[in-house]
Amino acid sequence: MQGLEELRTNKPEENAERLEVGQFMEKLRGLWFFALGIEAEAAMLSSEGLVSLGNYFYVCELMIRCKEEAVRVAPNVWAGIESRILVLSSSEATAE
Repeated sequence: MQGLEELRTNKPEENAERLEVGQFMEKLRGLWFFALGIEAEAAMLSSEGLVSLGNYFYVCELMIRCKEEAVRVAPNVWAGIESRILVLSSSEATAE
């Protein structure tokens, strides 16, 4: 990705001014949003939203740990569990 390579070659030095570091971070953030295909405004979360996101990531981590330990569970069973728990359905997305 050209933007990422450009940022890597133009990253500020450790003793750079705050303004230079801030500008670099804004470019990095913009590249990140572009790569993920989301608008920057969509990433602005309330305090409640941040707590919910943290809880979601915690549940995801627990699911991954369980999956790694439960070697006798068939892959298709795990696929079903993941599709019901880790993926937000379109009806749930529009309800929020």
